[in-house]
Amino acid sequence: MNVVYLGLGSNLGDRKLFLESAINEINRLPYVDLLAVSQLYESEPESGDETEPAYLNQCCSVETALPPEELLYTLMEVEQKLGRATKGDRAPRSIDIDILLYGDEVVLNDDLTIPHPLMHERAFVLEPLADIAPDVMHPIIGKTVNQLLEELLKEP
Repeated sequence: MNVVYLGLGSNLGDRKLFLESAINEINRLPYVDLLAVSQLYESEPESGDETEPAYLNQCCSVETALPPEELLYTLMEVEQKLGRATKGDRAPRSIDIDILLYGDEVVLNDDLTIPHPLMHERAFVLEPLADIAPDVMHPIIGKTVNQLLEELLKEP
């Protein structure tokens, strides 16, 4: 079994309900056991478009025997079930679920990159992740989630 950390975000509709629904759907997945869920955090959209709604963000940890790619496709089904329409990387969305860390594995292929390539640059990922996994080590950078967050918050 592998401990996996997921990042969730929503900036359309009832954001809190979408996040709660996503957590409930994840909790019902076969071969996936929900371990922990962070607090909710609000953040401005990465697009810089001031007319775009703010995001609510959250992280959770799960334990699973599913291989990374199979977990990805399963999570994409959850997103589709909750009404996500794919319109681009930074488009507004009802729900977004990213695999941040999958144990200490590094995965690089056309469909999936683990660890998430931008997680260490995003407070909206690191803050909720620090709630549930402050001492987890980034397998490439070699720093804990807390260390990454502290460094990011110190930047001017």
